[in-house]
Amino acid sequence: MGVLKNKKLNIMNLFKDYQKSIGESDKIKRYFQRAVSNLKENKAYDLIKVLDKLYTQLEGKYSTLELQEYMNTIVVELDEYSLLNSRNNAPKNVKDIQIACFKSKKVLSYDIQQNQLSIIESDFTGCPIDAFLNFSRSINVNGMLYSNGGWDDNRKISLKYHFSYDAKKHKLIQEESMFHGHSAHSLIYVPSQYIYVISGSGVAKCEKYNINTKHWTEITEVNFHRQNASLFYHNEQYLYLFAGLSWDEQSSDFVFVESVERLDIGFGQVDDSSKWEIVPTLRTNNVVITKSVMTIIPLTTNKILLVGGMYKDQSYSDEVLLFDFEKMEFSLLEDIKLEKKTCFPNKYFLFFGDYAYQFDNDGDIHEFSLEKLSIRVINHPKPILI
Repeated sequence: MGVLKNKKLNIMNLFKDYQKSIGESDKIKRYFQRAVSNLKENKAYDLIKVLDKLYTQLEGKYSTLELQEYMNTIVVELDEYSLLNSRNNAPKNVKDIQIACFKSKKVLSYDIQQNQLSIIESDFTGCPIDAFLNFSRSINVNGMLYSNGGWDDNRKISLKYHFSYDAKKHKLIQEESMFHGHSAHSLIYVPSQYIYVISGSGVAKCEKYNINTKHWTEITEVNFHRQNASLFYHNEQYLYLFAGLSWDEQSSDFVFVESVERLDIGFGQVDDSSKWEIVPTLRTNNVVITKSVMTIIPLTTNKILLVGGMYKDQSYSDEVLLFDFEKMEFSLLEDIKLEKKTCFPNKYFLFFGDYAYQFDNDGDIHEFSLEKLSIRVINHPKPILI
C-alpha cells in the first residue's frame, strides 16, 4: 500500500511541475480523471489497481517522452475530446433527426441518407396531454427524442411534464416529471448521461435529467431568467448561456438579456458548482446580440457559431455570429448567411460526421457543412405521412 501511495504522490507532483512550467492544469487534471474513469468501467479493477495501472502506463510513456512534449500531447487530445463532446453527435446506427411540433401530435423526422422527410402522427395514449404543448422543447439524444415543458394557456402556467418518444411505435411515453415548470426554455445534452433544462419564461430554476437512472436533480438558478436563450457546453467544463428574453415588470415588456452566464459543471461525476457567474464579453463593430431563439454550431474547440434568431419585433435574422472563447468576443461573419431568415426553437444542430442538421421554426431542414463552412436549406421530395 505504501508503494502505491508513493506512486500516486509522484503523479500529483507531475501535476504541480507541469502547472508551474506550462499551465493548462485543469485540462491535465481532467485527462487523469478520464483515465481513472475509463479504467473503473472495467469491473475487474478496484481503485488501487486502477492507480497502479495508471502509474504503469505513465511510467512507460515517460521513459520515451519528455515531460513537456507529453503534456502538450495531452492538451491536444483533450481539445479533441472537448470539441467532440461539445457537439450533439448522432450514434452510427442513427440516420434521422426529429422534432416535436407545437400544438399538434406530429413529429417531423428527416432521414439524411434517403433525403426523406416524414410527418408522423404520434400516439398519446396514457399521457396527460393530447398534443405537444406550445413552447415545449424537444431534443435528440443518442437516437431518442425527448420533449418536456410547455405552456398551459388555460391556467397560464408553465408545466413540468417530461416525455420520451418511441420512434418504432410512434408513441409518446411519460417519464418522471421535472421539479419545476418550464416553457420556452433551453435544453442541452451533456455526455454521457445528462439533459440540462435551463430557465425559461418567468423562471430562473434549472435542473438536469439522468437518462440512465431517469431521475431529475435540481441545480442552481441562473442570475437572470431568460426564455429562448442558447446553451453551449464548452471545454468539458462549463455551460454557457447566451442571449434570450426576460419579462420586465417595470416596463411590462420583454427585454433582451445581453449578459453571458456560465456554470462550472466539472467533469465526470463532479458536482455542479453553486453559482452561475456573469462573464464579461467583447463585441466587434455592428454586432447585434439582442436576439433570441438562435441555434449554436460548435466550430472549433474555442469557437462557436450563433445562427439566425428572432428580434424583439418578431422578425427573423439570417446572420451568423462567431463567439471566440479565448478572446470572449462576438463578431459578425459577413461571408456566411442563412438562405432564409429564421429562428430555431430547439437551438442545437445534430452532427452526422462533418455534416450537421437542424429544423427551423417553419419545419425546413438546414444542413451545415464543416468542410465548406456553409449552411443550406435541404430540398427534399414531398413528405411521407405516417
